[in-house]
Amino acid sequence: MKKKPIYLYILLGLATAGSLWGLVSKFSSSNDAVESLLKGMEEPVKSQFATYFSKSAELSGSLLSNVFFYASLLLLIAAWFFVVKKDIFKANLIYIANVLIGLIGTAYGYVVAKGIATSSFSDPTLLSTQILGLNMSVGFSVVLSLIFLSIVVFKLIKQQKEAETVEVAEEE
Repeated sequence: MKKKPIYLYILLGLATAGSLWGLVSKFSSSNDAVESLLKGMEEPVKSQFATYFSKSAELSGSLLSNVFFYASLLLLIAAWFFVVKKDIFKANLIYIANVLIGLIGTAYGYVVAKGIATSSFSDPTLLSTQILGLNMSVGFSVVLSLIFLSIVVFKLIKQQKEAETVEVAEEE
């Protein structure tokens, strides 16, 4: 009896949850949330944050950000398709491509968001706080992606070795 790829179900489930969260946030308005955040702030901090949030919204709606997001979404759908078809090898490869696209998108987002923060905040304390938050979130995302990537690569190598062992045993 062949083992079920529980690791792939979990990783694809987490990726699906993240993609659905991103999809909902792309189509929902966050103006109310931004206004409530800005409500208790005083000038010039308020205007700096307003500029930052406005430019960040432009980034999330940019063509390149959307290309990364929708390419990742399509790869995720393809990975689920191959899991349902029980072609775990192809599902693993597509998931690896999905993670790599996500890492490239994260790097792009980091570079652009750092530039947005630098141009939006004149107060060094606010700038350093935003950069620290950006570094922490990107660092967490990259570490998590590399862990997920290493799990899938390890399982893929293990599956290949098992397939070779079975093939050699059948030849003898």
